[in-house]
Amino acid sequence: MLAIPDPLQTPVGLKSRWCALQAAINKFSACVKQIEQRNQSGATNEDKLTYALRLYAETHKKAFAHIACYNILVNAPKWNEYIASLQMKLSSQKRKRQDSVSNDLPGSVANTSIANSSEPPSNAFSSNENSSGQLERPSDHKKAKADQQQTNVWQQSLAKSQQEMVEQTKLQNKLLAAQTKSMNSIAKDSQSMVEDSFMSKTYSHLDKQTQRYYEFKKNKYFEQYGIN
Repeated sequence: MLAIPDPLQTPVGLKSRWCALQAAINKFSACVKQIEQRNQSGATNEDKLTYALRLYAETHKKAFAHIACYNILVNAPKWNEYIASLQMKLSSQKRKRQDSVSNDLPGSVANTSIANSSEPPSNAFSSNENSSGQLERPSDHKKAKADQQQTNVWQQSLAKSQQEMVEQTKLQNKLLAAQTKSMNSIAKDSQSMVEDSFMSKTYSHLDKQTQRYYEFKKNKYFEQYGIN
C-alpha cells in the first residue's frame, strides 16, 4: 500500500497564503477592469495588461508580483464568476450609499444643490477663454510630461521588484553552495573514517581466500593515494 506523503504546507498555512494572494490579485483584477472600461482604440491585450500593471504600481506604490497566478486564474470560469459577483456586490453597495445620502438630504437643500451644480458660475470660462471666445485646449506638452512621469514611476517600481528577485536568487544560490560544500565535506570525512577503520584491522583469523580479497582492496587504496 502506497503511503500518502505529507503536504508541503498545512491547511492553515495554505489558507493564509491564499488570502494574501487573493487580496493582491483582486486589486490587480480591478485595475484590469478599469483599463478595459477605457476602451482605448488600437490597444492589444498585451497593452492593456501593461497599462494595468502600471496602474497597480501607481495606485498601491509597489509592483504586482503575482502575474503568473493571475494568468492561471483569469482563464478559470469559476474565478471569473467570482470576480463578476464581487463587482456586482460592490456596485450595489455603492448605489445604496448614494441613495442613503440623497434620502437624508432635505428637499430644499437637495434641490438647491442640484441647481447650483447645474449652473456654472459666471466666471467659469473666463480664465480659459481666448480673445476669439473659444476654449483653450490642454497643453499636449504637459500631458506628455505627466504620462512620462507615470511611466517612470512604474518602470522604477518594476526594476526595484526585479532587483529584489535577483538579490534573493543570489542569496539562495550562496546558501545552496554552502550546503553542498558542507555535505561534500561530511561525505569525505565519512569515507576517510571508513578507510581508516578498514586499513587498521587485521584479517589473519580469516581464511586465505578472504585474506587475499582484503589484501587486494588495501592495494587499491594504496594505488588511489599513490602509495606503492
